[in-house]
Parts: sequence; structure tokens; C-alpha cells
Amino acid sequence: MNVQEAIEAPRVRVYRDRLIDAESRISAETRAGLAQRGHEVNTIDDWSWIVGGGRVSSRDPESGALMAGADPRRDGYALAI
Repeated sequence: MNVQEAIEAPRVRVYRDRLIDAESRISAETRAGLAQRGHEVNTIDDWSWIVGGGRVSSRDPESGALMAGADPRRDGYALAI
């Protein structure tokens, strides 16, 4: 994945005692598998602020190219200059 794809990937938030908030973009099969393993899975919106937000910038070590990504779950931009 590139930086933007990684930020946009479906996410979970893990709490104490095996409680998990999982974005609904995570497959029902995966969520059911977590439940079978003893997790309490709470399905949340496709793009939920509950799982956090981020902005990332990085530099490719070989080419020196700069890359940046911003999370659509939050307001903000990412810029690599």
C-alpha cells in the first residue's frame, strides 16, 4: 500500500476486555471470526472518527521521493515538500 491507501484502510479500535469497534468496511466474515475468538465486536460506520485519524509524510530511501497522506475521517491535509 502507498501512504494514502494505508491511511484509508478499514480500521478497528481495541478496548479493554476484548471489546472492539470495527468499521463496517471490514468484512462480515472477519468480524464474525473475531467474535468466534471471544471478542465483542461493535460494528461502526464505514468511515468513523472513533478509530482515530492521521496524517503521514515519508521519504522513499532509494529515490528520495516525498509522499504524504491525509485521513478522510478527520479535517486536514497532508503535504510533502
